[in-house]
Amino acid sequence: RVPRTGVTMDFDCTDATGQPWFFKMVGAHTTWRAGATNVGGVWDILGRMHAVRDHLNGAPVVLLTPRLPDRNSESWIALRAAGSGAYFDLVNLFNPADRQRLTTYGSGVRTPQAGWWDPPPRTR
Repeated sequence: RVPRTGVTMDFDCTDATGQPWFFKMVGAHTTWRAGATNVGGVWDILGRMHAVRDHLNGAPVVLLTPRLPDRNSESWIALRAAGSGAYFDLVNLFNPADRQRLTTYGSGVRTPQAGWWDPPPRTR
């Protein structure tokens, strides 16, 4: 639980350099609109990310999902418009290339890798 925010992260860990990272699941795998395709769930998670961003001492938050939204869908537009100031990266747990980004981050890289933020994100 992130103090004074009412938000609970799903996972926290440290990378190879000892720096903290936080992870939050976006959407369920077993629902009709799985993962980040559910626009209501996306708005919920974006609100939570804005609530915690000043309480994590600069630690990145990676959103994990079983399914990315379709390009130019309402969910995609909302997630992209929030920019990297809201969250560090969005990772599809069933995509090997996305999981490789997690390995890269685990080595201590704190620059968003090509994938979700391609082209690069806007910052807020």
